[in-house]
Amino acid sequence: QKWWAIAVAAAAALVVLGFFWWRPSPAGPSSTATVEAPASGVAVVACLDNAEWEGDALQAGAVLTPTTLRLKSGSALVDFFTGARVVLEGPTELRLVSPGEAFLVSGKINAHVPPQARGFTVGSTTVKVVDLGTEFGFECRTGRDPEVHVFQGKVDVIPVGQPAQTLNAGEAVRASGTGLARISAAETTYLKPVTLEQRSAARAVENFAAWREGGRALSDEPAAAVHFTFDDADAAAHRVANQCFPGSMTSQGSIVGSGWTDGRWPGKRALDFRSEGDRVRLIVAKPMTTVTLLAWLRVSALPRAQNVILSSDVAQPGALRWHLTQPGELRLEIARDLGRPKPDWEAVNSPPFLTPERLGQWTLLATTFDGSTIRHYGNGRLIGSGASFTPPALRIDTAELANWNGDTKRNLAAAMDEFAILSRALSAEEILSLYQAGKP
Repeated sequence: QKWWAIAVAAAAALVVLGFFWWRPSPAGPSSTATVEAPASGVAVVACLDNAEWEGDALQAGAVLTPTTLRLKSGSALVDFFTGARVVLEGPTELRLVSPGEAFLVSGKINAHVPPQARGFTVGSTTVKVVDLGTEFGFECRTGRDPEVHVFQGKVDVIPVGQPAQTLNAGEAVRASGTGLARISAAETTYLKPVTLEQRSAARAVENFAAWREGGRALSDEPAAAVHFTFDDADAAAHRVANQCFPGSMTSQGSIVGSGWTDGRWPGKRALDFRSEGDRVRLIVAKPMTTVTLLAWLRVSALPRAQNVILSSDVAQPGALRWHLTQPGELRLEIARDLGRPKPDWEAVNSPPFLTPERLGQWTLLATTFDGSTIRHYGNGRLIGSGASFTPPALRIDTAELANWNGDTKRNLAAAMDEFAILSRALSAEEILSLYQAGKP
């Protein structure tokens, strides 16, 4: 009986101990449980033609959250997540409410709504349009009554405080304070998605040709040390030509890993950096006292604390590291000799610029150092600056693009279709000009 009592007591103790050892974490049964971020996008920019925006410029591929689009001029095609396609003709102000709803503050739109997006709704201050499987035009101008034109299918038009009226293909109305007045449908006055796409493609060809012509000026700049455009790369030999010294083998970049992808325009090539091994090796042997670093990038993610754009191999005084931080800050580090076994790195960060809404878009990043001040630029405008010590010389020597020769992972997840190093600090006006000439 005694041994049995001892066994029961031991088993009970194990149960109690087990409770403390195996108690689930607050996150649930698995300690690796994660909380998924809620979806925030409602639409995406499909294509543009000569579009000028109020505020930050939007590019094709930009994911749009509920916000107000203010198109000053040109035209834009926005694809809602439900499948509705809406053409904006500037000047137009359109508020994105949800994947199935928008609000036309002012301006002119053409909406193409497939069956999958049936029920797509566009409101205004005086009238609301509810799709019933159709294509329609909607215009609201200051000092004029709103107009609704139906080109295919049918819609419900609902004036504020009045019953809905159904319009069929070929019908149109003008909404006034007294109700809806029938007018002639004017389909030819509205820009259709297919026409905008054709214009956008033609404009891209023109812009690519103009950039190529203007790019020669950067290559011929006396202070230019490196200018990679990636269009004249020797894919078989894994080399990219330096347009400043096209015949020099030493000045070429050596491609490691890195596949090819589309650049800013159709026909423009870019290097795609994805894996830990992807990089371009280069040599800039001449020391400098001032510098400009410039890169056109389409960043897909910033998974690491430091995401390298350019990094010198050797940590010697005056060496450079140009990074993007995880929050999207642009960062330049310069190695300094403070009498320690290894150099210290002094850095100036910009405020966060490459934030989530800019991921997946072509972005011009530039940083200058004039011997005393570091300045960071994003898409042609100054985004941050700070004082720096003055090294005896800036030394890049053997270096890497989109990676670094270190013992931690700092590779960049991005496509790059232009990169330049100049031995002088470009002015704000020069950087803005480069952005305007190169923006897609």
